[in-house]
Amino acid sequence: RVCGASDAPPLAGCVAFASWTAAREVCEDVGARLCALDELSSDEARGTGCGFDEARVWSATPCGSACSWGGSPGCTTP
Repeated sequence: RVCGASDAPPLAGCVAFASWTAAREVCEDVGARLCALDELSSDEARGTGCGFDEARVWSATPCGSACSWGGSPGCTTP
């Protein structure tokens, strides 16, 4: 189970402005997980949650794996 349907039980509702760790924990607390980049890229979570379709959201895909989603290609490191 993935955390894409964040407005549906058993998830506690929408979580905005959360750190990656906090977002991951919200999902894991109910036996779900963050979506992977390929799932987000193929719009598997579109229309299923809290209106974050056009927003940058956290992914389970680690940096270095072209993990940025929401308009910028790949990860940016300082």
